[in-house]
Amino acid sequence: MMKAEYRQLAIKHKISFRRDSKADDPVNTGLNLGNSILYGVASSVCSALSLNPALGIIHQGNVRALFYDLADVYKQGITLPIAFASAKEDDPAAYVRRSVRAAISQRQVLHHMMALAMNILTPHLSPDEGDLLLDDKGTVAGHTNYAVAVEDL
Repeated sequence: MMKAEYRQLAIKHKISFRRDSKADDPVNTGLNLGNSILYGVASSVCSALSLNPALGIIHQGNVRALFYDLADVYKQGITLPIAFASAKEDDPAAYVRRSVRAAISQRQVLHHMMALAMNILTPHLSPDEGDLLLDDKGTVAGHTNYAVAVEDL
């Protein structure tokens, strides 16, 4: 699907393009930069929800798998068109940074990405309410000091 989108955008912008994350042409650089910004948003979502970013759904085997999963939802609508449009700009990197940040703000990507993460996770959450912690006996109340006092040793 992404290859087809690359092909369509290359035709639209009259650019010869081949995706290579190590290439330094404006479109590949723009894709890398734009995707990195989306990964930053995904990182914020994982931090806010206390999610382990290694717990990817589609991407696996990487400590940032969940970042990739969440960002992939928005790449085709944000990063790809902006990166291809940047090829005709005098300062492509600046154009990508400004445009991706504007799109994230206008489309409320942080809000929607957080809702997406919660929709995916909600069916797997414990029905127990409250602040609970896991220990070897199951769940225990949170905000309790379970450490043994030094005097009791």
